[in-house]
Amino acid sequence: MSDRWVYALGGCAWIGAFVPALGAEFLSFGWLIWILGFGAGAIALASRKPWLLCVAMLLVASLLSARAEANYRPITEVSAYEGSATLASDPEQFSGGLRVEMSIPRGRFEGWAYGHSAAQLRDRLAGEKMTLKAKLRPLADSSSSDSSLSAPNPSAWQVRRGIVGRLTIESVSDWKPGAIHYRIANSFRRTLMAGTDSFSEDQRALFSGLIFGDDREQSPILADNFLAGGLTHLLAVSGQNVVFVLLLARPLMLRFGFRGRWAATILVLGLFATITRFESSVVRATTMAGVAATATMIGRDASSKRYLALTICCLVVVDPRIVRSLGFQLSVLASAGLLFLARPLEERIRGPRLVAGVLAATIAAQLCVSPLIIATFDGVPVGSLWANVLAVPISGPLMMWGMTAGIVAGVFGGAVATIIHIPTQLGIDWLQFVAQMSSRFWLGELRMWHMLVLGGCVTAVLLARRKSKVVLLPVGIAVLVLALPSLSFTAPSVVSIGKDSTLWQNEGKSVLVVGEETSQRQLLEGLRRAGVKRLTLMIATGSESKARQQQEALRNRYGNFEAWLPSQVSEAWRGLPMPQTRYIGNLAVQITETSPKLKVIVGFHELAGEALFS
Repeated sequence: MSDRWVYALGGCAWIGAFVPALGAEFLSFGWLIWILGFGAGAIALASRKPWLLCVAMLLVASLLSARAEANYRPITEVSAYEGSATLASDPEQFSGGLRVEMSIPRGRFEGWAYGHSAAQLRDRLAGEKMTLKAKLRPLADSSSSDSSLSAPNPSAWQVRRGIVGRLTIESVSDWKPGAIHYRIANSFRRTLMAGTDSFSEDQRALFSGLIFGDDREQSPILADNFLAGGLTHLLAVSGQNVVFVLLLARPLMLRFGFRGRWAATILVLGLFATITRFESSVVRATTMAGVAATATMIGRDASSKRYLALTICCLVVVDPRIVRSLGFQLSVLASAGLLFLARPLEERIRGPRLVAGVLAATIAAQLCVSPLIIATFDGVPVGSLWANVLAVPISGPLMMWGMTAGIVAGVFGGAVATIIHIPTQLGIDWLQFVAQMSSRFWLGELRMWHMLVLGGCVTAVLLARRKSKVVLLPVGIAVLVLALPSLSFTAPSVVSIGKDSTLWQNEGKSVLVVGEETSQRQLLEGLRRAGVKRLTLMIATGSESKARQQQEALRNRYGNFEAWLPSQVSEAWRGLPMPQTRYIGNLAVQITETSPKLKVIVGFHELAGEALFS
């Protein structure tokens, strides 16, 4: 088959997995339709009819997707459980408790632990086994306040991960280390992290993100800074990490024969996927590397573009639901951009080859993933272009040093680890600085029409002759489009943030009314995208503990500002007639009730003092 037909085959696999309704019509035919589907594929291969193979792949992928949907059955009743369980994910601190995915004989569950049981789980890792006592509940309907009485209402990510219910953990005991590959992977992770005692909390979080793709310990402000710079891909393990791992293992692999090298490659890839917890982007990268290694072993070397299409086909057959994973979608699109666009772009960019290569790779990847990012998150940061040029060249060597010297640091610890990790800390500090500057000097976001124009400019550059002056026109248009978001940005007067928070801005003053259900990350992102450089007043209407967490996150970015917490307002204004009005510049803040819950109305007022509330 030609490369183009292989690309079409991968596309048919993707489309078929995305459209289970096509296969659902034929599920009732049982094995007959499976025989026809795979039989058509065999005939297509024997007769060398690539179009027939594409049709067979479309049908089989749709059938597999339909069967996966039919086999997904969330539980519908509350019940008790006592027995064995395996951690399917690493425990994560979340909303006052500990969240973890667990596998038991009845399926995969979203587990929650509090108090003593949370303390027992906190330092455990995926793959470890235990004896568990818990309460099983259906996936709650968001409209119901009592999850035990709710009908199953799984979210998209729960369906994708095969989660069939929720599990409230009462006690755990009898810990066991788990399967051999998890023992090795967890030992590797613990050894690497043992050498980071001299790191700050943010440095440790970035180190685990760069090496493992583990973002559990990232602070809200750190996560938002990297989001502002379009640098979150550095903290999600991808093909770059896989390449580095194979390069590090290469001296050992060369000691084996040809087939032994292939087996060692597959073993290393499997172990690395276990270390990084089989995230969808890792699965794509390791499978693609495995396909390439297998093709080399059987003497059928091909282009990386061909390997990408074959990887999609392989993964769809194993798990058709993977095409609905955002991480997988972004990974495939970014890989396609790098494979199809990066090199032609690099050849047309003048200047040092290192800068040209990084710039071309950034443009190619961003151009391909941007439509999906915009559809999901509303916009792409303009600053991601320069931030990636500054950060990507450092991230590669940093990953390799962390994975090699980090082992030595973890084994010896103490002063030895501190000295070994001086380059690591310097590199991490640089990434933090770039991300922080991206957030501080916010240049706005690109929307879909911006990306369409930029895509046209890139197409024009690729089609033009290499040294033609004609390319100056599309390059100039691209520069103008990139500058437009910051030139045309005007701070909105009223912005809704999260589910129950609102920002008011007028003449340099900003008042933020914060609710209970808005997370710290949502607050930071919402204020940044609204162009807030200085926060004047924060009014918290939720619980005292949640309000203090929100205040701490905001102080880390905006420094000192006035804050009205529920307890302070209730104490200071007890006995005063309601409503009470305070003026913050041209903003009027009216307190209508302080107990049992703080209620606030904010509005604009004229110079005469007449308040206009909404």
